[in-house]
This record gives sequence, structure tokens and C-alpha cells, in this order.
Amino acid sequence: MTIHQKLKKLKEISDERKFHELLRDLFSNMGYQSVIITHGQSEAGKDLVFYEYAKIQEKVFIAVVAKIGDITGATTKREDASLTNISQQIRECFGIPHFDPETKQKVNIRTVFVVNNGNVSNTAREKIVALFGEKATDTLSNVDFIPVAKLTKLFNDHYPDFFLYGDSFVSRYFSKLKHRIEKLEEMQAFEYKGEVKRIDSIYIEPALRPAKDHNTRLTPVQVISTGNNLLLLGMSGSGKSTLIKHLVLERIEECSRSHGKFSSDRTKIADLKLPIYLKFRDLSSKKILTEVIEDELSLKDFTVPEFNLKNQLERGSFVVFIDGLDEVTEAIEKDKIVKIIKEFVNEFPMVQIILSSREIEYLAINPDLAIFKRYEILALDNVQVQKFVRKWFKGQKLDMQKMLKNLCDTVMMQKLPKTPMVLTLLSILVEQGERKELPSTLTELYSLATELFLKRWDIAKNITSLYEYRVKEDFLMELAYFFNTQKTEEISTIQLNEFVQGYLQNFHPDYFNPTFLSEIIERTQLIVCNEKNNFQFRHASFQDYFAAKAYKDIYANEKTIIEGFNDFFWEGVIFFYCGLKGKCPNIFKEIILNWKHDGILEQIRKVNLLGYISQSAFLNSYETKKESVAFGLDQWVTTLYNLIDNPPKDIAEAVKKIPEMEMASRFKSMFSSHYGSGVLAPVIEDLYNSIKIPIGHVEEKDLKSFKKIVIKKYFSAYCLAELNKPEYLLKFAEEVPRGDENLFLELQRDVRKLNEPTSFFIMDKKLKKKIEKEIKNKLATLRKAKQINYRKKHLTLN
Repeated sequence: MTIHQKLKKLKEISDERKFHELLRDLFSNMGYQSVIITHGQSEAGKDLVFYEYAKIQEKVFIAVVAKIGDITGATTKREDASLTNISQQIRECFGIPHFDPETKQKVNIRTVFVVNNGNVSNTAREKIVALFGEKATDTLSNVDFIPVAKLTKLFNDHYPDFFLYGDSFVSRYFSKLKHRIEKLEEMQAFEYKGEVKRIDSIYIEPALRPAKDHNTRLTPVQVISTGNNLLLLGMSGSGKSTLIKHLVLERIEECSRSHGKFSSDRTKIADLKLPIYLKFRDLSSKKILTEVIEDELSLKDFTVPEFNLKNQLERGSFVVFIDGLDEVTEAIEKDKIVKIIKEFVNEFPMVQIILSSREIEYLAINPDLAIFKRYEILALDNVQVQKFVRKWFKGQKLDMQKMLKNLCDTVMMQKLPKTPMVLTLLSILVEQGERKELPSTLTELYSLATELFLKRWDIAKNITSLYEYRVKEDFLMELAYFFNTQKTEEISTIQLNEFVQGYLQNFHPDYFNPTFLSEIIERTQLIVCNEKNNFQFRHASFQDYFAAKAYKDIYANEKTIIEGFNDFFWEGVIFFYCGLKGKCPNIFKEIILNWKHDGILEQIRKVNLLGYISQSAFLNSYETKKESVAFGLDQWVTTLYNLIDNPPKDIAEAVKKIPEMEMASRFKSMFSSHYGSGVLAPVIEDLYNSIKIPIGHVEEKDLKSFKKIVIKKYFSAYCLAELNKPEYLLKFAEEVPRGDENLFLELQRDVRKLNEPTSFFIMDKKLKKKIEKEIKNKLATLRKAKQINYRKKHLTLN
């Protein structure tokens, strides 16, 4: 909307009462205190009154004389009467004290604003001064005229919502509602130090599916457009509240596009379906839902004669969103609130109601909720995850690229539940943490996530938990330890109940209560029921985390951890154990000392895992890190050539079809993924510089060893390039005296790949040109030598 359109909209106001309401909201938004409409309250001359504080904290009162239309200096009786009336009001503002309801005392008005939605001519100003008389000059110096042009600017700066919605009642309601929900206030629970983000800045639309239907995927708009009463279900941190708030903001935006329907007639508000946002806890002290809606709309404070709430409800003028059924802890309280909602549905069937909750047992046993169609919020897919990261790190390209690279490459990241809360935690750790590398931050992420699931998330939502955070954490550690020793990921209902009873009897007999298990399942949602009606950790990675914590805090036995390195089932436990310990040199020493020469595929898994735990144990000494990375690099290159020379029978045919350098390229990317971290970057630099490529002629029998040395240096250079040290690609290109032409072609592809628009990397243009020039020269030399050798061979044959 242009400034001229905005000015026109203000000029179109003809209802004096609506004009006063708008001015009240405007001056409130500008920061003035206790803005009240006094027109019609025997407050001589004053249409509105408010105050501001002077420098010495003294209240300075201001009165408003509000008029519709132009104020001119015409000589007609009507205009003369209008000017006389305005002057009289100004005189009464200054001459008759105002009664301050806060202090119960009479106070003098210090300044008068003459506000109108038209123009004020110079003649009019002069006549108002003249009507005051000769002694009015000092008094009139405290009169400020605010005609429509100045008023438009004030609205534009302090109350822009008016131009979106066109009605003071709706504008005021939407402004209050947006202020309440448009920011992710839950971020404060994460101890976020930056500016709290707005929902629309990071919102990613999730997919929904009908409950128990695993084949259908729908958008929220598709689900809501059915007009059905809905119950949206999701695990803790799945973005239920964010989705609800976004839908409310979307509904507000839709109303703004239809403001013409009610800008002049409030009876047409029914056509808009205004959103009402509530929390289930808002209903706990009420007997009927209409009371809560009335409070939300501030109908008692805001006189809207044309707006009959019951009539509007009967016409279906609203969409009511109620968030957080699971946050009401007492079953009796839940019953009461659900009954209130059901009675409302029966009385006003035209109003659509949308509820949200975690999946809790209560939903299955309460028949009153059967009238709501249930939809589950699905985890984010990889495309949605990348969109989230790009939104979060907008303007922070390096952090964004680093996080996206790790999300794509890190196997441990694939084990994370893809929920907005987990991504938010991870983004905060990368943005604000001292160690901005993954997976070295993953253990910290799981520590923070489990703390939120067990305690802090409930505190942020003002929910009272029955059992202490430490007790629930200890129970989960014992359960994960049991799962790990039994090499299982699930347990039957009978076995779980027996385990709980045994745990409470042995450790916490004072907590022996059936509600203990239900609170852990419903509130933390770290234990879930699977399709076989068995119980398991919500994700295998949480089982690994709690098992690792049990081995560290309760069953301190590094020997078991070291032995587990050779067992795939232990992979996650070892990773988290090293992360929780931070410093565990003996584990690395024993792993390297007792390294087993397993099959090639198992060897690949173990070399990758060694890289991950080398990053995870970020407090290890420099020498320990260097030893593990050097060993891993040796094993990696050895495994590469073992695979090329002696591939397993079941994949031999496929391997033989892959050119040697293409296979090396795949191994190079995997090495960079598993060892490429800022935690290990100094070590890899040292290793690169310590690898010396032989100069001079290489005998045929030494050719394989020569290749391995070159490839080790190449892997190190590429890894460092991905860690934003591209100069190592130039060093490598300069240092390799000779080699396979395919090696330089691969290096050429690396440079192009690292400079693609979608790359997670930034390379200086001058450096890029230097590297490309060096590669081009080497390729030209190799090709020239090849041509000379061909000619020599051809001449010899002839």
C-alpha cells in the first residue's frame, strides 16, 4: 500500500467513535501511558488523555482534541462554529483539571494535541490563536497540530496493522495476538543468547498424515481446508506449537488480504474466520469456552456495539486453535477441559476447532475426543532439513555451509530424529558453541536434548513434573544399559513393568507408583511403543547415549568399551562414551594396538568409526589425536588398494568395473567426511607436511608404495580444502612430481566441485586460478611426455 493509499484510508474514516479508538491504540503503541478515551465522560474538552514521564519521573499529562475532516479558515457559520468549538475545547483542556484515576487526584494538562484526519489551514491556526485572546500565546505554545499527513506517518511508524486490517477492533486484536505468538519464545529454554527468532523466519511446513495411515501425506492447508475439527499429534519437539502458531499467523495474513470486507461494516467480520489462539491451560479456570474467547478478544475493554459474540459464533466467524492438551498433567483437569470443548462444539458446530497434543494414553480412553479427526506430524525429510538450516543461518554463510556439509556426510547425524527442536538445538550449538564442528558437538547436543525432554522443556511450558529429573535420567541409563547387555532394542510390556518394579524397589522405593512409567513415556517421550506393541527408545541413538552415560557414570569399565569397538552393535555407545569422557587416550591406544584385520567391508566401518570417535574425544592430547588420525589414514589407503587388488567375491565384478581413480575419489570423500573436522585440522596439516613424496625414478616393484604415498597426501590435502584450507590443493598440485593423468583430472574436478553454487565451501578466486593453472601445466607436461613415449615406441617398432 502506497503512502497516498494510506492517507486516503485515514481520510475515509467518518465515525468519530472509531477514530477515537484508533487514536487510543496509536498513542498506546507510541509508548504513552494509560491512554483512555474521555469523550462522553464529562471531561470538558478532552477526547483522550494520557501521560508520559519527564526526566525527573514526573507525570506529564497530555489531552487530545480529535476532529473528523478538514479544519479550515472558511467564513461560513458552520466553520466558524467548528473553530470556536475547537478553541473552546483547548481552553477547557488547560483550564479544567483532569482527574487521574491512578492517583485519585486532579492534575493539570501540560500539552494539547489537535488531531484530525484532514488538513489544517494556516488561516484556521491563526483564527484559533485569535479566539484565545492576547494572553493565550504562552498557553498555545503547548498546542501541537497533527493533521492527516503527520497522522499517516505516525500510523505507518507505530501502528502499521491499521493499514492491513482497516478496523480498530480487528487491528488491535491482531496486533496483540501477533506480538504474543510471532516469536519462538521457547528458544529461551535452550539458553539462546542471540535475538529470539520469528516463527516465519525459520518455519518449514511439515507433512501430515491421517493417524495410523502410513501412505498418505498431506499439507496443513489441505487438512485444515476440510473444515473438520482436528487433533494434531506429534512427539515432543516435533513442532506442534510452532505449526499451530504459524497457522494462526497465516489466518491473520489471509484476513489482511480481505480487509475490505469489514473496513466499514463490522457485521461482515463473520466472512473472515478470525483466529483464536489458546493454550489448554487457559481453560482450566473457566466453565465455558466463550468466556475465554471473550477475554481473548478484549470485548469487555473494547466497546463493539455491532459485534455480538454469540451471533458471530453461530455463523462460524472463528477458527479456534487450542495448543498443548498433554501439558495439562492432571487427568481430572483434562476431563473438565475436554468436556468444555465438547459442549462448545455442540453449541457452535460452525466453528472449526484445531487441537494439538503429544500422543498420550489419555487420547485413546476419552470418548469425547472421538469427534476430532487425528493427524500425525511427520519428521522432516532431508530437503526440509536443508531448508531449515538455510533459513536459520541466513547471512552466516560459513556456519550454514559447515552445518549442511556435516548433516549430509555424517553417519551419526542420520541417527538423529529430524525434528525442529533437534535442528534448533544443533543450530544453536553450531552458532554459539566454542567448537563449531560435528560430530564433536553431537554428544553435547544429546545432553542438552535429553535435559530438555526430562526437565527443562516442561519448565519452559510451566508444567509440573511428579518425578525428579535425576531419577528419570538414572532409570533411562539403567534401562539402556540393560538393552545394551542383552543386545536388544525393544522390550515387551510385561518385561518393562517387571524392570520398572525391580528398579524402583532397588533404588527408589519411595517412588513406587504406577504413574512413574506413564510419566516417563508421556512426558519425556524417550520411550515409545512400536508397531509390535513392544517398548523401545524413541530412537536408537538415545539408547546408545544413555547406555554410554551408564558405562561412564555407573559401570566404569573401559575394557568393555574397547572390546565393543569390534562389534557393530556398540558403534553408537563408543561414540557417545568418548564424547562424554572428552579425554580417553587409553581407548585409542588399545584399539590401535589390538586392531584386527577383518574383511574389507568391516575394515571400512572400523576406520570410519575411528575417525568419528577421534573427533568426539575432543579433549584428547594432540599426540593421541595425531596417532589415531595417522593410523586411520594408513588403514584407509591400505584398505583402498586391498579392495582394488582383492575385492570380496560377492562384489568383485562391480569393483572391477570402477576405474582406480574413481574408487580413490570415493574413499577420499569418505575420509574427509569421517576425519574432516576443525578438531583434527591441525593434526591433518602436520600429517600432510610429514608425508614426503619420493623424487626421481621409481622402480616397478616400488610403484604401489609410491601410489599409496601420493594418495595419502592427496586425501589429506582434499580434507584440509574442505576445512576451508584450499591452499593445500595448490601445494599438492605443485609437489606431485609425476603421476597418473587421471589424478590431475580428479584434482581438476575437485576444484570445480568445491566452487559450485551448492558447495559448502568458499575459495578465493585468485587461489582458484593458481590451482587450475598448475593442474593445467601438469596435465600438459604429462600429455607431452606420453606423446614422446608413443613416438619413441612407434619408431622402435618400425
